[in-house]
Amino acid sequence: MTKNLLWLFAFLPLLGLSACKSKADEPPKPLVPGSFIRAYIVPNGIQVRRFWQGQTKVLWSYEFMASKTYSKGSEEYRELSILYGDTAFYDNMIPNDSPYRNNSVSFSRTPSRGYPPFGALCEPVVSIDAVALDDYDEEHPKGSSLNDITSVFLLECWTYIQSGYQIAYCPYFTDYLRLDLSNFPEEPIKLVDASQEFLLIRAPATTDSHKVQLTYRFEGGSEVTRIFENREYPRDNSTEQWSLPPILL
Repeated sequence: MTKNLLWLFAFLPLLGLSACKSKADEPPKPLVPGSFIRAYIVPNGIQVRRFWQGQTKVLWSYEFMASKTYSKGSEEYRELSILYGDTAFYDNMIPNDSPYRNNSVSFSRTPSRGYPPFGALCEPVVSIDAVALDDYDEEHPKGSSLNDITSVFLLECWTYIQSGYQIAYCPYFTDYLRLDLSNFPEEPIKLVDASQEFLLIRAPATTDSHKVQLTYRFEGGSEVTRIFENREYPRDNSTEQWSLPPILL
């Protein structure tokens, strides 16, 4: 009996080594892909965040307000993710030594911790129009279009998703897309970020208060309109609070 126990104790470490080796030989489990977009927004208004006026240009920063938000876990979110093909993004950081890491795709840190979540508008934008609600200058009287002197700056992640999440197209690492309203793309702009900027490349002819109406039209037929006033946000026009963006210098 004693001899048998001695053999058992001598054999147990070998069993442990064999089990460890077997686990080490097992390939790591692949990470489960998810979606890059954190939420889809149904817009119903625009909230102005900041206003700047330079010597020759005017700029507003704003974001869309939501009547509905579809977040992860909802059926609407799942359907939109499938519709736009956003179903193969690795949401958590992939370790440097992982055989599943692709340096052209993976973030260097966890997006949910290191970068703000991307909230995309549910429907593609088919047009944006700017209209003067008073006499802006000699060429743009009240009621006329300002599209020839207006640009909108935005981020979109459609190109990023279509590329297979290549870092070169990630909206966090690319410049804002500039849309000159007089030359708006024929194809709708998909998966647009909720935060945007609106630039008039010519300041109004007088220092009086001026109002400009900006209207977004979406693929489903809905519209969102906001009236921007160049004297509505004087606290944001102070260079002591906010330095002028380079485009206004």
